[in-house]
Amino acid sequence: MKLPALLLLLAPILHAQNVVVLDDATTYGGHSDGPVYVQSNWYGSSYEANQHAKGPMGIYLGGENLTTAFLRPTNGTLSTGSPAPDFAAYSNLSTLYTAPNAQVFDTTGQNLKLTAPTGITYYTVSGSAFGDYKTLDITGPGSVVFIVQGDIPAWRWSVNGDANRIVWNASTAQTVNINDRSIRGSLLAPDAYVTQHQNIDGFLLAEGWTVFNAAEVHWATLPAVPEAGVPLLSLFSALMLLRRRR
Repeated sequence: MKLPALLLLLAPILHAQNVVVLDDATTYGGHSDGPVYVQSNWYGSSYEANQHAKGPMGIYLGGENLTTAFLRPTNGTLSTGSPAPDFAAYSNLSTLYTAPNAQVFDTTGQNLKLTAPTGITYYTVSGSAFGDYKTLDITGPGSVVFIVQGDIPAWRWSVNGDANRIVWNASTAQTVNINDRSIRGSLLAPDAYVTQHQNIDGFLLAEGWTVFNAAEVHWATLPAVPEAGVPLLSLFSALMLLRRRR
């Protein structure tokens, strides 16, 4: 049975990956709670993936392991062959987290507050705004997607809220520098080279990825996106059912 293209696109969101890199990765220490998928080569020194056993494949590496030490999946396997993840679907993931009627997020002041109603609320924000030292408190039952405009030269915000309900959609960025403070929430930057000096509390999608200071990636899931009124979880369940029937 051929699986619907829509399900193939949406399914990776709920799969157990912590980091997906569409090109090369370079790490100097560090670890992730869940699996790491790298489509090309891995440089640098050792990295521990899948410390909290969030998925069966600890590391998928499409290219060569060129690290000076070894890559070590704490749980799961180190796979350099088949089956390969659907990296094309991942590269389009950020398109699911956008909206034409997004509000402009007011970054005036240093202590920012936001209450998220039920569902997903979308805001636009300039990538340069993260270079100022600010605190953002997010409360409420809903999720928030920030559509980031342009590059993020520096990250200096301190964000408080549920990481499972926060998405930073930097789909137009070419560079993202997480330097001064940790980033809370998932970061979607499919065309950007992400330099990570501080922790990421959420899923990371990047074109390229470099880790310094043994920075960590902690586990958080992406919020479900309704498609034509059908919750994403229902679509994922349907995919699993179709796979079992093949």
